[in-house]
Amino acid sequence: MKNGEMYSWQDACEAALMEVDHTKMHGRILEAAAAIEQRLLSPIDVLGAEYKAIVTAEITLVTLRSEWFVGQPKANGAATSSCK
Repeated sequence: MKNGEMYSWQDACEAALMEVDHTKMHGRILEAAAAIEQRLLSPIDVLGAEYKAIVTAEITLVTLRSEWFVGQPKANGAATSSCK
């Protein structure tokens, strides 16, 4: 991936990370997970940068779910991890 270039699933993931409206958070997380799953339906190099980014994003989404739905979101409402 070149600097500034994004993968197809990253917009949805970043939207989930940036969401501060609790009523929209569940939907954003589901959209991000669906975008990642859609990407994984196509061939991908499991040793490549995109796959590593997907693994990081999936961990980030799990963290985001636990922060928001266990009732302890970050002080500013945004998650601290990355989808990159």
